[in-house]
Amino acid sequence: MGSSLHLYSCCGETGTECCFRLQPVVIAYTAGLGFVFVVAVIFYFLLKFNLICPVSSNDRENLSIL
Repeated sequence: MGSSLHLYSCCGETGTECCFRLQPVVIAYTAGLGFVFVVAVIFYFLLKFNLICPVSSNDRENLSIL
């Protein structure tokens, strides 16, 4: 038994102890969110340092006026 986030499984040498485990779905969602976060941070820095989609200083001035 457990909840939608965790479960208990038999463990130990004889399989007579109960061990806490996260549901595989929780692990997959956490890994997916972590991956999306890392990719977002990478793209943030690539855009911030003008490494992709370069914007000249004249374009920035025109955007700030709007």
